[in-house]
Amino acid sequence: MKVWGLNSANSQLKKSWFSSPREGFSRLMQVMQDQEWSESIPMLSWAIEHPREGIILVDAGEHPRALEQKNYPALNRMLNRNMVRFPEPFQPALDQQLKAKGIHASDVSHIIITHLHQDHVGYLSLFPKARVLVSRAEFEATEKPFAHMKGYWPSLFPESFKPDLVDFKDGTFHNFESSKMLFDDLWVVPTPGHSPGHQSVIVKSQGRYLVLAGDVTPSMKYFELDTVDMVSAVGGPQQARQSKQKMVQFTKEQHALYLPSHCSTSLPRLEAFYQQKTLA
Repeated sequence: MKVWGLNSANSQLKKSWFSSPREGFSRLMQVMQDQEWSESIPMLSWAIEHPREGIILVDAGEHPRALEQKNYPALNRMLNRNMVRFPEPFQPALDQQLKAKGIHASDVSHIIITHLHQDHVGYLSLFPKARVLVSRAEFEATEKPFAHMKGYWPSLFPESFKPDLVDFKDGTFHNFESSKMLFDDLWVVPTPGHSPGHQSVIVKSQGRYLVLAGDVTPSMKYFELDTVDMVSAVGGPQQARQSKQKMVQFTKEQHALYLPSHCSTSLPRLEAFYQQKTLA
């Protein structure tokens, strides 16, 4: 089984979005007032070549329509303009990136979504034949009042969006109290905090665990720091810290390769892993 990365776009966020001791409304105000922008960060999805299930995607990237302000309520338009910018054109659509590797959209059998924020669901509509897998808690969060205040935009979902809901009923997986084995050598574990039903994907490739972490941490830089990103700081800082602690423990104990979705080192470290270099 092999994994490779797909980058849909590069963006910049306010520096205090990534790390600060502040939480709740205070953190939001800090980010709003921050004048410093981060380095460019990727918006990664993952393609898994599974020996039995074929091509499985993890997340579906950011679509350019996410920049169309008509998709958001007025308050969120202001927040978006203040907190994020795209310094360069978007990358080719995910189906075109796959096509460059000889894979057609119809070859994608499943799409596992770590969470339903817009930068992880953008190209879902390109894969109508794929089964979409989302944690039950995550999908239910999108149906609650004021879901848009937690980063959910149903207007960006495909029409008649009805994913298969994941319940973590397969018992413990190493230090995770609950898990779900979806396929041979592929598990999902609950990692709430950044969103209520956030899940991370763990695959075994060439005898080693690879963690497709989603947004458990923004990048490797913050992996072992006692801090959380702004979304987690506003929505669920304690859960986010607990999820991070479990992931740090798992990664160290299992010598896993940890790959967050917005880390500029994720792709080179994954490439180094398959080339058996020490960078991983």
